[in-house]
Amino acid sequence: MTEELKKSLKQTVFLIVGAVLLIACMGLTSGGLGGFFQVILWAFGLAVGIAVAISVMIGIFFAMVAMTDPKTAATLWGDLKRQLGIA
Repeated sequence: MTEELKKSLKQTVFLIVGAVLLIACMGLTSGGLGGFFQVILWAFGLAVGIAVAISVMIGIFFAMVAMTDPKTAATLWGDLKRQLGIA
């Protein structure tokens, strides 16, 4: 991964984490434990949503690469599977 891509990825992560913390703090009201559990449920839903969004983006990326060069897409897919330990 190039340094420019790493820098962009880190900036995106910091932006998402900052937004999540800001929204979570705004969600904490004087509702006692009920408000706390709502924030936990919201965080869980957010995590699932982000996981789905990232999966879709990876799928779109692989589809785009496969349309331009199927051999490169196969190589990238094999590398990803090996790095995730599912190959």
